[in-house]
Amino acid sequence: MKTACALFFCLFFAVTAAGAGTVRDETGHFSLDLPEGWNMAGNDFSGPDRDHLAKFFDCLDAETSELRFLGWRKPVAGASIPAAFCVTYRPQGAGKAAQILRESEGRRKEEVTARFIDVFVARMHENYARRGLAMEVGSADLIEAGDDLILILDAGLRSRTGTFRRSSTVFLHEDALLEIGTIYTRKTPISAMDQLDALPQSLIWLK
Repeated sequence: MKTACALFFCLFFAVTAAGAGTVRDETGHFSLDLPEGWNMAGNDFSGPDRDHLAKFFDCLDAETSELRFLGWRKPVAGASIPAAFCVTYRPQGAGKAAQILRESEGRRKEEVTARFIDVFVARMHENYARRGLAMEVGSADLIEAGDDLILILDAGLRSRTGTFRRSSTVFLHEDALLEIGTIYTRKTPISAMDQLDALPQSLIWLK
């Protein structure tokens, strides 16, 4: 996935994304360009595909009201799902944390930033431990981008059948928190990786 600096550049200076179309969230607070050629679902997602995805995608632990968009790449016959993404959104509750992070300075800023990242990572560890998966964080960076704070996290997951990657781009916007989570493997096609990278770049706040 893209580094923090590259993502910052793309988000605010060169926003482009090849998608099936711009989709406005039901709350009217943001829009995204969802990729074409993927299976898609909303917060009413149910059935065998949900059970399969829930085995390795922790976003499905979120409250139904927080789940916005879910997509998974159609697998080749007999193969496992090569990539998936999930968008969750909480319109309230993040403002105080964002204020503390933004207003802190020096060593205090380093401490509160580390604490915020630790809390976020601990929740993911807990979610994956319940699934019998071992998670190892590769990188976690918190950057300021205009009025928003953006956490970019990349981790590896180990299962009995192999390894895969779990990445998150988390936006703290006013009092809201929006997370775009992705799952992919070493065999994920480059075209699918490009579509995953384009998702956070296409985010537009409408309110």
